[in-house]
Order: sequence, then C-alpha cells, then structure tokens
Amino acid sequence: MKCGLYGFIFIPIFGALFLLFPLFLACNGRRAFFLEDLVLAAPKGVFVNVDSEFDLDNIISTARIAGKKVNVLLRINPDVDPQVHPYVATGNKNSKFGIRNEKLQWFLDVVKAHPNELKLVGAHCHFGSTITKVGIFRDVAVLMANYIDEIRAQGFEISYLNIGGGLGIDYYHAGVVLPTPRDLIDTVRELVLSRDLNLIIEPGRSLIANTCCLVNQVTGVKTNGTKKICCD
Repeated sequence: MKCGLYGFIFIPIFGALFLLFPLFLACNGRRAFFLEDLVLAAPKGVFVNVDSEFDLDNIISTARIAGKKVNVLLRINPDVDPQVHPYVATGNKNSKFGIRNEKLQWFLDVVKAHPNELKLVGAHCHFGSTITKVGIFRDVAVLMANYIDEIRAQGFEISYLNIGGGLGIDYYHAGVVLPTPRDLIDTVRELVLSRDLNLIIEPGRSLIANTCCLVNQVTGVKTNGTKKICCD
C-alpha cells in the first residue's frame, strides 16, 4: 500500500512534495489544466485524469512540448446514485463530471491515434463525497471493471483502477460508526485482484477532517429576498 498526492494544478509546492511521494495524480479537467502546469508535471511521470475533450488536446500538446509520453486515466461517469446531497454527487448521468458511456469510444480512438503522446494506464471515476455505505463502491467497481474489460479488449494495457468517492465523517460527534478506507478496500478487493489491477482510492475528508478546523472571517452580510447571506 502506498500514499500518493492528488492536486488540481501542478504548483511549486506540489512539485516539492512530489519528492516525498511515490505517486502523484494531477488535476481533473473540470479545473481546466494550464499548459505550463502539465509541462512541469509530464517529466515526473504523473498520472493525469482526462475529463474532457480539451483536456486531451492540452495533454497531447504537453507531450509534444515536453518530449515525453503522458500517463493518462480516462475519467468515466458511472451513472450511479451515491445517496448523498445533490451538491456533492458527481457520478450521475446529469453531472458535469466524467466521460459518458456513449462518448468513451471517441476518447479511446484519440488515444489510439496518438501513441507517441499518450499512454492509457487506467480508468478513473468519482461519484460523490460524504459516502456512508461502502456497498456503493462495490457496485461502482463492478461497472468500472466491465469498462476496463472492454478497453483491454481493444489492446490497451490497463493497470490502474481509481475509484474516487470520499467517505463520510461524524459531523455531529454523535458516535456514528462510519466506514473506513480499509472497509472500502475490503469491499472491492476480490474484484480488483481478479482483474490484476492496482487500486487507487480517494477517501477524502475522512482522513483529515477531525485533525483540522476552518477559520474564516465574515466580510459582510447581504440580503437576497427573504434570505440573509454571510459573505466571506
């Protein structure tokens, strides 16, 4: 088991921390890669999640500038209900995140057409945050394993499955028993091993939420109809 670092842009602090971590996952397309960030990241052998068409264009340009093939994972939208608040549900069909099933082949064809720039090493998904039922991870893992089988059938050597979805925490300190990262791993272990895959998980706030606090300052209060809104 290894610990990795996940970021949204390859800023200098991540570049320094990379020296301490064996694996670094670069940002998702929803944050719109900056070309200069990718050029810095590519020589480090980072894994880059592809979330959109413009991601792929930027990554191809990066590979040509850096003179190095980029490791990519396709972020697939699994279309599942994570049973969380709609604002933190990221894997249903109406979400702006991920690649829809009907578009997947287009991305695979682009990767095939750029063997000198792109190396497809895995599949990625993220379907929500504050998840309290690990059985949902099993359901998603089955879907993703089927996608990986289809992708491998086209000649791609897929080695990684990244199941993104943050585990919930006991916000109200009520003694609620919630799943741990180990519970998540145990839920999908057999399926992952049967496909000879390396598993990447993103436990999210469950790792650090109880070790920190948010400090903020209200700069003003505005009204919006009958609502009063604190602005920071």
